[in-house]
Amino acid sequence: MQLNLFTDNHKRRSLARTIDEIRTRFGTDAILRAASVTEAGQAKERAQDRGAL
Repeated sequence: MQLNLFTDNHKRRSLARTIDEIRTRFGTDAILRAASVTEAGQAKERAQDRGAL
């Protein structure tokens, strides 16, 4: 495996911007990391506590 020293920051920034736009438009719980919605994750529980789900 070869490491890439020149990562594509443009793609990362574009993705982050898109995620921010989705959260602004639909709320912070509209998009979550997959690990957050597993049994071990706490995102669902927190959203329910806030009444978001």
